[in-house]
This record gives sequence, structure tokens and C-alpha cells, in this order.
Amino acid sequence: FFDNMEYIRKLDASGKARPCILDNVERSLLCHTCYLGFDQFDCTDCDNWNIIPHSCHSSFCNACGVKYAKQLAAKATSFCLDCPHRHIVFTIPEELRNWF
Repeated sequence: FFDNMEYIRKLDASGKARPCILDNVERSLLCHTCYLGFDQFDCTDCDNWNIIPHSCHSSFCNACGVKYAKQLAAKATSFCLDCPHRHIVFTIPEELRNWF
């Protein structure tokens, strides 16, 4: 994404990409950096400190997206019955679609 950032910006400026694309790409590039903010923890005993950078919380991001995918899968699993099942997709004939 770093190498093609100008191309992505041109797509956004010309309206060929949805407005959220540029936002999500920029946020994912800045994920876990201090540019998105950070929390600093100080030890009062040894004067040691640690910085924890904030994440982007974007489902597009490689790091954050995995978290949201796992949460979505867990939520979907909670709705399923606890029994063996199969997923079947069928199509209603066009003549009958108005009835449904």
C-alpha cells in the first residue's frame, strides 16, 4: 500500500473508489503506530515506562480484521443449533418470487 498510495489517492480524488477506501487504507497503514495515539505506562518504583500504540479498529486491517472476523464467527456460531447441519442454498423460480 505504501508503494501505491498516490494511485489510491488519485482513485479517491476522481471518484472511482468509494470514500471509505482511502480512509481504511490510511488507517491500516498507521495501525499500531503512535500516529493514532498511544497509552504510556510509568512504573513509579523503577522509573521504567512503556508505550502502547493504539490500533485502527478497521476490519480492512490485517491485524485488526482478524479480531473482528473471529468475533463475527463466534457471534454467528452462537445462533446455530448444537447439532450437525448442512448449509443448503436454493433459488425460488422467478414466477414465484412475488409470493415470497
